[in-house]
Amino acid sequence: MAKERASNDTPGADASQAVSTDLASNTTSQSATATKRKLEDLSTEVVILDPLADLALEVGGEYASGPKRFMINSGSLRLASPVFQAMINGRYIESTQAGIFFSEDSANAFQIMLQITHFKHQDLPKTLTKTELVDFAALCDKYQVEDTVLTVINSMMWLDIHRGGKSSWPTTTICQEWALVAHQLKLPLDSAYLINLLAVNMKVDPWDNKEYYMNGKTKVPLNPWLPTAILGTFICAPYYRVPYFSLDH
Repeated sequence: MAKERASNDTPGADASQAVSTDLASNTTSQSATATKRKLEDLSTEVVILDPLADLALEVGGEYASGPKRFMINSGSLRLASPVFQAMINGRYIESTQAGIFFSEDSANAFQIMLQITHFKHQDLPKTLTKTELVDFAALCDKYQVEDTVLTVINSMMWLDIHRGGKSSWPTTTICQEWALVAHQLKLPLDSAYLINLLAVNMKVDPWDNKEYYMNGKTKVPLNPWLPTAILGTFICAPYYRVPYFSLDH
């Protein structure tokens, strides 16, 4: 999705002053819905990541929990990933009253990401639920900040509680969401184990030829939105699947 500039932005500015949507679209499978416009809603919760902030981000407008406005240091965000580097440049940031909107992203997940990139580790949550980790991992993958956050993820041990306090996952952890989280956060050992566990438990319904697995007594259909790096590890046959996984995927 190309970034749009508001109609009242810098009349006459040439195309080189706009956000580099080509790089953003090439470096992430889902580009941000980011639009520069005036921030006027005073009821939005404001989170200050840097007292000397030079940019405001408003995130989560489409979420039921409502949006949050983050006052950030644009340099910290530019260094976090090539996607943000392409999205933010000096000519795009023209006043402290202007901001970028990310309406489709989770404000809570975005806040965790910004706390990490601004070295506010003391403010990070001690634990994250499965849903929160799914949102956070998807955001890291979308904006390519996995390498930036990986050390913090390991030090906070956010996944440990879901492993049952162990270094490896229980054999009962048959879950495509956990496999996706491990893949998106670039955790190769976790990813390999969880994807293989999912693969050996995969079945094909003979009535509709669709893949599913059993989570306890619950039949869970395989989601088609899983990335090719995961789906490609399953070699499909008419009524069975043969698991295969390589760390090169």
